[in-house]
Amino acid sequence: MNPRTSRHTAGPACVDLREHCYSHDVDEPCPPEAYTVCLECGHVFLTVGALLADASASAHDPGGSGVWTDPAAVTSCPHCGHDF
Repeated sequence: MNPRTSRHTAGPACVDLREHCYSHDVDEPCPPEAYTVCLECGHVFLTVGALLADASASAHDPGGSGVWTDPAAVTSCPHCGHDF
């Protein structure tokens, strides 16, 4: 999946080099090659692995398996629950 046209974003993943994450209340680095950014809370997922790791550790796991291996199956932000 091309990170700059990912179904998780409405356009380029990062507009600026920093993005404010409202879930963590910090400014996160946001390089152009970042995988995706949540459009609701602004959390930056730098890689597909970061998205899968956060989803696996999240309480928003609808299947309850605890392990995510397919980024297309992650349909909401693991930090705020907003639908991608």
